[in-house]
Amino acid sequence: FNEKVAKQSQGLLPPANSSLMKVVTAQGSHTTASFRCVKLGAKCAHAGLTDPDGMISKGKILQSRPSFEEPMNAGLYYSVIKAEVVEACPRLMYVLSRTGNASHGSERPHTSIQQCLAIWRAYLACNSWPEAVESAKACQSHNFETSWSHLREFVEHHSGGDQAQYLNDLDRFETSLSKKRIIQGTSLGKLSSIRLVTRSGARYVPAMVKAMLVAPESKVVAGNIVEMFSQNDVAGLAPTRKLRKLALEASDYMVQASNFIKAFARTPSSIDLQREVDELEASLIFHVHGVQTQRPKAKMMAELCLRFYEKVKAIDDTLPKWAILDGLDVFHGIGSGVENSKRGVKRIRELTEDGQVASQELEAE
Repeated sequence: FNEKVAKQSQGLLPPANSSLMKVVTAQGSHTTASFRCVKLGAKCAHAGLTDPDGMISKGKILQSRPSFEEPMNAGLYYSVIKAEVVEACPRLMYVLSRTGNASHGSERPHTSIQQCLAIWRAYLACNSWPEAVESAKACQSHNFETSWSHLREFVEHHSGGDQAQYLNDLDRFETSLSKKRIIQGTSLGKLSSIRLVTRSGARYVPAMVKAMLVAPESKVVAGNIVEMFSQNDVAGLAPTRKLRKLALEASDYMVQASNFIKAFARTPSSIDLQREVDELEASLIFHVHGVQTQRPKAKMMAELCLRFYEKVKAIDDTLPKWAILDGLDVFHGIGSGVENSKRGVKRIRELTEDGQVASQELEAE
């Protein structure tokens, strides 16, 4: 886990080697991580503490915080708890972590997505879902006492394969948000029954969760809890239902957008580019389910794809034309290159299979 976090930090954390670890921290984790960054080297996010190479400057750190010199050179003192004690008191590490952070309130609140990851990691160790839930419960917040069965169902069906691709992506997205909604376990349990079994369909439910994390105020109840999808939304995704067809179309757009960035972006892991992929996924979900937001409205999903392309092109001007736009007549410098001067807006018209504009489209003009 520590190795994966370090690799996904884009250089903001130094590398981790689990084979060399003898202990892990229950308290003082942020302090420990800070000293590791300075001693082992990591990219710096604060201009005043950066060296000429963009890394954290030890000299500037010590200049601004002289008290760091002794622990930096001599090390920090830790009280090590034997593994036997932790095994005998399963909630001990959780209690120590919470009490250690209580004085300064810097802890990250437990979330349903974190608990899903805890279940997944436990399952990898025991290969039994019931045992995985019991193991995950042992060190986690009591606030989820009634949610574990729902969380387990979501993990079983929507984790994203052997590497839990979608769970890790959701954790990355949730962590990146300065303001996020609270998703209850029951809400994830409701989504666990959705099955969109196509090559791209598996991406749809995780995208629904992303949309919930950035849900508009109209979908939020007391305590910042989001309630966005009704039973009708879930039932509408069943086979033969109209909403399912739209959902599969949206899933295709999501996968193609992600693949486009991975294939052609100068820096595919760019936070800014990834943010636009996340934004597209959430916008497509809002569009399919008719959720009203403060985002600019779109009559069709292809228009959302055009907006996505324009944004990522502005971030990375080396990106080529997105092939998905080839089947569209786009009024704004892409496709036909014709601008709608009467209305001064960006417009998209779909072409027929033979490359012609349908007669009803022309009549509408």
